[in-house]
Amino acid sequence: MPLEVEPGHAVLLHNWLIHRSGINPSPVPRRAFTACYMDGRTQSTPTGNHFPLVAGSLPAEPYPFVRQMRDEAEQLRQMREESERYARSLEEACARPASPGPCGSRCGSCWVGADDFTRSPKRTAPTSTC
Repeated sequence: MPLEVEPGHAVLLHNWLIHRSGINPSPVPRRAFTACYMDGRTQSTPTGNHFPLVAGSLPAEPYPFVRQMRDEAEQLRQMREESERYARSLEEACARPASPGPCGSRCGSCWVGADDFTRSPKRTAPTSTC
């Protein structure tokens, strides 16, 4: 649908409106100016910086979903740290000698024949002595 504009006039179009202009038959070049107005809370994805404000000021609070995403990210960070601490504690426990056996030694020889699950001595006598 053609939209004829008088010389010296301008047309405002939405950024998402698909549009074009024909060949310029005059020797004078056309001038174009593009402006994109966004919500003041809009941030650059790569940098996280806000874009310059034309008017007004930034709101004190971000969108509710942004606050929720930040809270969830903090919870995930805390859960990850706790999981890492727990995994390290398991590694350390495996690296330590076994708990003292019935004889009070940590050599492990009096645990031979012990119940593997409870680590308690079976009623049978140990096969070796400390």
